[in-house]
Amino acid sequence: MKCKKIMILVVMLCVSLLTAPFAFAQDTTASQGGHFKAVADERQLETLNSLYNTDISFGELIETVYPEALKHIPEPALKDMYNTKVIWPDEDTRSSIETTSQQADINPRQVILVGHESNISAGQTINFDSGSRVWLPTPFYRIPYMSALSTLERQGVGIVASALEFDTDIYGISASGSYRNPPSGNYRTVGYHAGTYPPNHTPPGYSKTTATGWRAAP
Repeated sequence: MKCKKIMILVVMLCVSLLTAPFAFAQDTTASQGGHFKAVADERQLETLNSLYNTDISFGELIETVYPEALKHIPEPALKDMYNTKVIWPDEDTRSSIETTSQQADINPRQVILVGHESNISAGQTINFDSGSRVWLPTPFYRIPYMSALSTLERQGVGIVASALEFDTDIYGISASGSYRNPPSGNYRTVGYHAGTYPPNHTPPGYSKTTATGWRAAP
């Protein structure tokens, strides 16, 4: 009976997280250590579009598009990235939550809940972002590594803007960018989220893709 009550509380929390706005960590300055962020230039955008819908790992994607990022990524996280396939979006891709648990030294089992979301604000300037945030066991529970690759797609054209950000020992991350004076058309934000959990977790990390609906601009 006690287990059933716990499960009901977890389900209710998941529903509330999906219907509530996300508050992602925003860091506008690059820091030392494992933190890195970059905005794609025209060459990198061309590379991203050429890789779209191909069978590729997240590590290979970062290596090809943002090779300068590799020296900032810790070896264990980089290994996980090369073992994680990129999940390309479809029309049904939406924001999501990821739950994992580990057998702790004490009962009950420790549960880690991570939320992932993409956002778009369309107008004369399109603002876009994708991020992840830990919600359980507390909103400030840090995990070894989090990354977010955010892309802005124009329907029928491809990726027209992108931003990457990752950090270590972190509880929330967001990659954001803007696209000024956009040609008329429909746009959406797609986010590629990856991260690693503390040791002895099953699974050892997560890989998620989120997307907004299409928005008309300007």
